[in-house]
Amino acid sequence: MQLAKKVLVMDDSNASAHGLLAVLYLRKREYDKAIAEGERAMALSPNSAPVFTNYTACLNAVGRAEEAIPLFQKAIRVNPAGPSSLYNAFGDTLRTTGRFEEAVSAYKKAIHLAPDSIPANSGLAATYNYAGRPEEAIPLFEKIIRLNPVVPFGIYSDFGAALRNTGRFDDSVAAYKKAIQLAPDNSFLHVSLAATYIMMGREKEARVEAAEVLRMNPKFSLDSYAKTIPYRDQSQKDRIRNALRKAGLK
Repeated sequence: MQLAKKVLVMDDSNASAHGLLAVLYLRKREYDKAIAEGERAMALSPNSAPVFTNYTACLNAVGRAEEAIPLFQKAIRVNPAGPSSLYNAFGDTLRTTGRFEEAVSAYKKAIHLAPDSIPANSGLAATYNYAGRPEEAIPLFEKIIRLNPVVPFGIYSDFGAALRNTGRFDDSVAAYKKAIQLAPDNSFLHVSLAATYIMMGREKEARVEAAEVLRMNPKFSLDSYAKTIPYRDQSQKDRIRNALRKAGLK
């Protein structure tokens, strides 16, 4: 951040430096500053791929994904041949707004351009799962893990959700435990594991996980968490919420 600011002292019209600051502020959760820097970068260099990617990431993070969609559509009209990362980011944005079928198309285009792309394959798999098509998600997750067993914890978490949604509870627990091994301080992984245990009829173990959630995040709110559950089907959201309530979370 200090280096980016030094660049701007010398040349305030450097779009890359403004774009870098946007991402850094985003990671610090200083969202207003992130958006301001992203907008400044876009105004200076609207056709720069890194600038564009950084700004749309900021829009997604602050709940303004709808505003990013026309920007992606314009970028794709200008360069329909890719890169794969452009279509992958577009898929992420479409999924965030609940436009699952369009997200599937974007991810498939990304995979066509880069068949072994882990972000594109995992994005498509997660979208299938959230759209109520977990059977199609599972082979993709298995492919990703074959390509690189040391994948981010989020992939094992999404894999666990897809396995749970097909009734493969023991496999789901194993996937969530792998995710926790990779990210032991992530309380939301314990939330998912607690819900899974309840669905298996293992209430005692679920309550252990719920206690861990509250130890790590004493202000955990089930109402707030429920708003982030991304499934299209309301019954899926209700199923998870009811399971967590039975595990002792409020």
